[in-house]
Amino acid sequence: MSGRKARAIGCAVVLGIPIAALGALHVLERNFSAHDLNAYLDLQRLDSNGVEIAFWRTGDPSRGRIIYVHGSPGNGGNWEAYLRDPVDGAESIAYDRPGFGETRPREAEPSLERQSAILSSILSLREEPAVLVGHSMGVPIAVRAALDAPARVRGIVLLAGTLDPALERPRWYNRWAAWGPLRALLPESFVVSNDELMPLGSELRDLEARLEGWSVPTAVLHAPDDALVPFDHVRFMRRAFAGRVRVRVLEARGHLLPWNSEAEVREEIARILRIEKGSGFSRSLSAHVDSRRVAP
Repeated sequence: MSGRKARAIGCAVVLGIPIAALGALHVLERNFSAHDLNAYLDLQRLDSNGVEIAFWRTGDPSRGRIIYVHGSPGNGGNWEAYLRDPVDGAESIAYDRPGFGETRPREAEPSLERQSAILSSILSLREEPAVLVGHSMGVPIAVRAALDAPARVRGIVLLAGTLDPALERPRWYNRWAAWGPLRALLPESFVVSNDELMPLGSELRDLEARLEGWSVPTAVLHAPDDALVPFDHVRFMRRAFAGRVRVRVLEARGHLLPWNSEAEVREEIARILRIEKGSGFSRSLSAHVDSRRVAP
């Protein structure tokens, strides 16, 4: 093979990889952006300090409350199965976080404090405390909201979540996506996602300082083979939550727990919903702990 031909092939490969990657991202963008909630639920809107939050609500308010917080990228439609068939029939709310879906403006919100304020606005729709369910980037938002508005949070369920500031740092693809020429080619939701993830380590350091004395009923579900959020985040949570947490290890499930582990997720939400109001935390939770499935 001639040198010129080899260089041409090499150039095609180098250019072809990012082009193929961009094509795949645009396919993912359509999947992440599209959902059918509007086909069977009324879109509702709430103003939170100039941010117009889109949310959907179903279920019976007399049976409890659940609020779902999606990851990055994502939208309220990620929780469609949980809205179509609410856990224990309870009132169930999913919303599009700032920068995603129907929420306006379509700008990233990297501040956990402001993300928590928006979630607190949804919590304030009714006085009944809610169970918060967060996936991935939704986990630190749910934790921050539980710290900021403890009287409105009954408990939290954390799925494949990032919380350890020592483990959260921009990766090569985050820096790649922040580079101007490539940023302009990325799908909108991936740009928003990158903008909120880049400073997350610093945000988590501020959050860590407030975790001492944690007393919120908490369930953590995580897979050891999660390639996006390392399992070591679970070890951090066990230390940070000072033993007041039920950890469920889901083998060979990866990162997409809301979809591929729906039965286990529903079970943990139902456990917290059924904790008797006013009862002691440790007494209520201890009966549910299966030591064979607790992470080290």
